[in-house]
Amino acid sequence: MALPLRINLISLLFTTLVALVLSFLGSGFLYRQQSENALLIAGQAVESLRRDADTLLALNMDMHDFTGFEAVTADVLQGNALLSSASLKTIEGEVLYTSTRQTGLKLSPLSRLVIRFTRPFDTVSRQLHGASGALAGHAEIRLDRRLMIDAAIQRATLLLLCAAGLFAGCVLIQQIIFWRTIGRPLSLLMHAVDNIHPDQLEAPPEFARRTGNDDIGRLYQAFAALLHRLTDARGALLAHNEHLEHTIQTRTHELQRVNTELEQDIERRKALELELRTLASTDALTGLANRAFIMPYLERRLAQARRENTLCGVMIFDFDGFKAVNDRHGHAVGDKVLQNMARRIAQVCRQSDVLARLGGDEFLLVFDAQDMEQAGLIGKRVEAQFATPLDLGHVQIRLGISIGIALFPMHGETMEALLMHADAAMYAAKLAGGGMRFAQSPATGTPV
Repeated sequence: MALPLRINLISLLFTTLVALVLSFLGSGFLYRQQSENALLIAGQAVESLRRDADTLLALNMDMHDFTGFEAVTADVLQGNALLSSASLKTIEGEVLYTSTRQTGLKLSPLSRLVIRFTRPFDTVSRQLHGASGALAGHAEIRLDRRLMIDAAIQRATLLLLCAAGLFAGCVLIQQIIFWRTIGRPLSLLMHAVDNIHPDQLEAPPEFARRTGNDDIGRLYQAFAALLHRLTDARGALLAHNEHLEHTIQTRTHELQRVNTELEQDIERRKALELELRTLASTDALTGLANRAFIMPYLERRLAQARRENTLCGVMIFDFDGFKAVNDRHGHAVGDKVLQNMARRIAQVCRQSDVLARLGGDEFLLVFDAQDMEQAGLIGKRVEAQFATPLDLGHVQIRLGISIGIALFPMHGETMEALLMHADAAMYAAKLAGGGMRFAQSPATGTPV
């Protein structure tokens, strides 16, 4: 036997042995892939069964009362011959609903031998939970591996026969000139493929432009066409990427503009809410707190004084002679009088004092004091603001003031009691010709 023929036979024999090994490895790989797919399908099936059961359990139904659930378990098995059975069990393991596929499987002797040393069935289970979240039972799918094992053995046998046939055929049709006609051109082609850079697709290698009617020539032509298509695809991809970047930049600018407008709108809404809260708690004429604000505030100040065992005072006062100003000079002048006198009084108030207009020419001052003497000093500072006439340019207005003061807890322990006693003291001062009066003691009826 010639040396080239012996070398060719040895190479063919080696190729056949490799084909045998790869056949068995491929069969094992296919079996593993089929097993994983079967487990995935079983997982999907048991998940579907679990969802149906959980839906009924969420309606507070007992597992024993599921109507027609045998049909549900049977439907789960439809469409896949590898699923052997589907069942629903209680926590104790009692089978309530089950469906089993009758396969009528006929296995070859070799398959039965292999199955004796493997696990023919797998069980996939999911927990069931009731409406309260407690464990109610299990949904199970049984997977039949016997079909997969038999199919894998059949494929391995087929591949083995094919490999043996390949060896016999290759011995008969020895191709002594294989390397000269196919091997070397393919080697050059693979080398070119390995060394082609994406930026060099526009200039394919010289040998890639080889023409001819033989298989290698057609292969070279196909390779040249492939390079041309890759070049076109790369150009289209670069153009698409450029368009995509432009689109992203445009959308980014739009989003930034929308975000800016949204932030501006939020700021406007916040400013509007602040303005509405201010208007709701502020007297429109004088800019002082109004009745809606001062009453809840006084409740909080009294609660704080009650916790800390301190004094809290209220001062109610109105202007003597203010009605005559309105009658004589009109309401416009009266409004200016209220604004200016409110400004005067606010200037002598401390930072912790809160001055509010209750309505008309009646005002309320909430303040802290150590004792009655300090409260009296605060009242005198307010009264002193009326010693100087109010000059409105074209007219001078002189007003008096009547002040009533009540202190917590001496004159009352509730807001209503303090306001009532302070109001009574103010009217007593007004009847006496104006000035300042303290509230009377609730027990003795004398000023304290």
